[in-house]
Amino acid sequence: MNNELKTIDNCQNYPSLSPDSDIAEAIKANFAAGESMQISDLTKISVPSGGGLTWSWSDIYGDHEEKSIEGVLVLNQTRQTLWPRSYDNSTGEERPVLISFDGIKGHLIGDDFGELDKSEIDSVMNPDGTVDMLRLSYNQWGSGRNGGKMVRDERVLFLLQPNTPWPVVVNVPPMSLNNIRAFLKKLHVPYYRAIVSLTLENKTNGSGKKYSAIVPNFVGELNKEEAIRVFDLYTKPLGDSFRKI
Repeated sequence: MNNELKTIDNCQNYPSLSPDSDIAEAIKANFAAGESMQISDLTKISVPSGGGLTWSWSDIYGDHEEKSIEGVLVLNQTRQTLWPRSYDNSTGEERPVLISFDGIKGHLIGDDFGELDKSEIDSVMNPDGTVDMLRLSYNQWGSGRNGGKMVRDERVLFLLQPNTPWPVVVNVPPMSLNNIRAFLKKLHVPYYRAIVSLTLENKTNGSGKKYSAIVPNFVGELNKEEAIRVFDLYTKPLGDSFRKI
């Protein structure tokens, strides 16, 4: 019953889904000819460190602290990245050496190979210049620290919150990947029809270190007409922008 109420009120809670809304008008009016929203323009929200249970972020409307982030999951994007140095030795300013959006083909985007052996990457180069991610040694378990991989598996979630024109971006850390994967597989609608909430729980790893894990929950769903508008307005253009090399 609650899901039905969510569906009925969607255009009120998410006015950009209504073609005659002020937000929809602003999206069309505030871009110069040829401009589009870039991923780098969106507000990014990070999982807190040390087992924190509160999301914190800032945007043009001010500072926010919330126990839950709720919104339409307009884009769910997987990504693999290979960085020139291990996390412990990173300066935080490097560019990835390699990026893949499907786990099959990787694209070289950096020329600083740092701790990496370039010949290992060259050995699995495809004829079209991409890298075979399935055969890449750095994408095998045991290539990284503590038996992990040098290649980082990532997932990025884009949530359109109520009464906002553009989604926020949540980068899912490795320790929350299984939670998100399992949740998405169980959804009974395409993800861009799902209204979800993201909360946090305090957990402890095998070394006794506390961390925050994302807990996703299904809140409601869009109808098919609203989902088409979400796909056209957000999912496809943001997905195309995300996958630009």
